[in-house]
Amino acid sequence: MIGPMKTTMIGKTMSKNIIIFGCDNSGKTTLASNLFSRMMGAVLFPPLGPATLDQQKAYLKRIRESKSRCICDRFPPIEEMVCGNVLRGTSNFKEDDLKEFLDCQFIWCNPSFTSILNWGEREQMKGVKENIVPLYFGYLKIFMKLKELGADVFEYNWEKEEEFKNLCWHINERGN
Repeated sequence: MIGPMKTTMIGKTMSKNIIIFGCDNSGKTTLASNLFSRMMGAVLFPPLGPATLDQQKAYLKRIRESKSRCICDRFPPIEEMVCGNVLRGTSNFKEDDLKEFLDCQFIWCNPSFTSILNWGEREQMKGVKENIVPLYFGYLKIFMKLKELGADVFEYNWEKEEEFKNLCWHINERGN
């Protein structure tokens, strides 16, 4: 897999923002870094982490107002709808809020459940390990809702050979 990743370049004229989502330990940050290194002029938005609604809205505003293509490693509306609902019992966003972002490309990082559960020594936010099944199904629900809304969604499994190359092709084909 290293070969194709090193040689795969993504076009310079892409205009859609990219939103990467999925469970903890599913490869989101690695994917965001790999895409960022191949996109001239793109801006990488790292995870916001636990934040107030005002901070989340400011993050979204910066994405909307950016003149560059944005790569979002996690996305407040999705994280709230999944993690907020599962871990706190409430969310600052609703599924209808996704409609504002249907012009983006969404990537659901979805390797095998065994890989997701392979925490190793990595610390996780409180409640994640104990609630991994409802969190997983929360992301699945978002994936299905985005599909239903007609969004451009790619299900990404880094364990599959050639998957990164396929994703880059997808981004090139649908990025404008």
